[in-house]
Amino acid sequence: PTCIAMSLPAVGTEAIFANSLEEVQRFFYLKHPANHLIFNVCSERSYDARLFGNRVERIPTVNHNPPLLSQIVSFLEHTASYLEDDSNHVVAVHCRNGKGRTAVMVCAWLVYCKFSPNVNDAMEWFAWKRLR
Repeated sequence: PTCIAMSLPAVGTEAIFANSLEEVQRFFYLKHPANHLIFNVCSERSYDARLFGNRVERIPTVNHNPPLLSQIVSFLEHTASYLEDDSNHVVAVHCRNGKGRTAVMVCAWLVYCKFSPNVNDAMEWFAWKRLR
């Protein structure tokens, strides 16, 4: 419940089949006001962090490539620190479609925080929750 996987907040015609930027803003401000940190793992697209109260961290990763190990470790450390600061905090992770690069980060988090006992379990859980 403290880690959200999503796609890139959509603008224009992309908002027809993905969550619009405005809907994503509304979600965070209604459900997690001032208690969210968004990790943008998408190198090919960005948006103004001010749209989310300057609570966006960029980890630019090329599409169809995994994040660097150093990026994963940094993400895990930052996520752990942020979530430990306040029990109301949540993190969100997205790449363009919220599947590939997002899955790597979320699965790493599931193993790191001991929610999943191993990588295979984490990947199965991610697929069940995000890709169904």
